[in-house]
Amino acid sequence: ESLANYQKALEWKEKTGNEYALGNTYHQIGMVYQLQRNWPESLANYQNALECYEKTGNEYELGGTYHQIGMVHQLQRNWPESLANYRKALECKEKTGNEYALGSTYHQIGMVYQEQRKWPESLANYLKAVEWKEKTGNEYALGYTFHQIGMVYEEQRNWPEALTNYQNALEWRERMGNEYALGNTYHQIGRVYEEQGNWPESLTYYQKALEWKERTGNEYTLGNTYHQIGRVYEQQRNWPESLANYLKALEWNKKTRNEYALGSNYHQIGRVYEQQNMNLEAAKWYR
Repeated sequence: ESLANYQKALEWKEKTGNEYALGNTYHQIGMVYQLQRNWPESLANYQNALECYEKTGNEYELGGTYHQIGMVHQLQRNWPESLANYRKALECKEKTGNEYALGSTYHQIGMVYQEQRKWPESLANYLKAVEWKEKTGNEYALGYTFHQIGMVYEEQRNWPEALTNYQNALEWRERMGNEYALGNTYHQIGRVYEEQGNWPESLTYYQKALEWKERTGNEYTLGNTYHQIGRVYEQQRNWPESLANYLKALEWNKKTRNEYALGSNYHQIGRVYEQQNMNLEAAKWYR
């Protein structure tokens, strides 16, 4: 339905000579295909949008479309093309004074470098994102960047810096009412404590993650948190609690059709039985 109406919009804009607005419709069509993970169609429509913007001199919108093209390439793990388009987005945003949107592009560049495990470049761009978001009052998005900075430090096993930035993320998310994302940050804090072998603190934060995910309807990631709780109990050799939480993880991942996680769930349940020398039961789950 979305595409059908955007197509009608294109026809009327072409019919009435409203060429200036054509780019916006092509951009939106590109976003629909992007959400469907139809990369060729998405890129084709974003390219049409660029051509319209350049033809009509609508330079302000160019940065947003280059940003989206960067995201499409990023989602395909095409790092060079992604970075090239994000840099074009930065140039356009700076040229046209679209400072509010600069933070989001620096954030995405930080993510590209993070995905390549290039920590210094990732942190440098995340810090630029923080700087621009603070400068332009884009406070809602600050929590996301602090969360990602925490993840970079966590990947480097720099626990104090990871915790500091996750706490910053919590503060901004609470302040701006971004309750949906709180569960994810509580989950990551739980992982930091788990990695340090601090089981009580880890379980405390995983429990907070569950509460926020249930409260905000973030059901898709509930399985992940139950899985991690199961791991904490398994490391303490508390088999009943470990199994109970792995089974809850399995239940949620089936419910939300998170098939990617199911194999790990079955494996962990089998492993708990194996560690109790219940090999026949373990074999059922390994199968």
